[in-house]
Order: sequence, then structure tokens, then C-alpha cells
Amino acid sequence: MFIDEISSAVAERAPLAVASADYQEPSLSLSGDSWSFSTLSPWRLLTADGTVAFSWKTRDAREAVSGLIGVEIVGVRSQGRLLTSDPALVLSDGRRLEVFSDHHTDPWVLSVPGNTFVGSPSDPACSCHDSRERVLA
Repeated sequence: MFIDEISSAVAERAPLAVASADYQEPSLSLSGDSWSFSTLSPWRLLTADGTVAFSWKTRDAREAVSGLIGVEIVGVRSQGRLLTSDPALVLSDGRRLEVFSDHHTDPWVLSVPGNTFVGSPSDPACSCHDSRERVLA
């Protein structure tokens, strides 16, 4: 499963400290020492109890996203039961960043040392590639 490959790659390198977090609609970007995540797809941040804290449509989303600096990504899991190829980034404070791929031309990308994962689950050809260009579908 696609998310299992990503989860394993992140687990080997976790925690991934967020040193930079920016939202310039429609682009969300998070990065740290030798890793990065970006998406053009809709997303939302859930609190530890599952309440929506803010999303890509929140008026002050850019300011809210900057508040992610300093947290760590401690895991990745599937954000849903039906479309299992979209990620939920699990944060060290219990929150989750969920991504909702809505069009195959708007992928999300997660890069960690040795692996770059590109997800566009609305595209039937969704796959992931590592830095050696081996397809891990």
C-alpha cells in the first residue's frame, strides 16, 4: 500500500522537525532539515480530539500555518478509510494534517533522504518514486 511505504520511510527518520511552514494559496509547504512536504490540494489541520482547527479555506490560514513551526512530524497514516492514498501527517502535539487530493494535476510531494513520494490519488496511475527512480506502486 502506498501510505505504508511512506509511513515506513518517515518512521525511519522521525521525528521530522518543522523549521519552515508557509501557505500561499493554493500551495502549502512544510520543511525541515533534509525533508519537505508540499501540496496544492485541499487540506485541514485537526486537533488531537479530531476537531478542525483550520484548513486551506480558513481566512487566516497563512498565519495559522506558521504556528506549525517547531512541531514535529512523528508519523504518517492514511487520512481516510475510503481513499487510502491520501496522507495524514501525525504531529508531535497530537494534531493531524490531512490532505485531500482533488485533481491529478495537483499532487502532494513528500521528500525525505533517499525517497520522494508523489501522490495524486485521483489519478489511477498514482505511484511513488524513490531517489533511484524505482517505482514502488
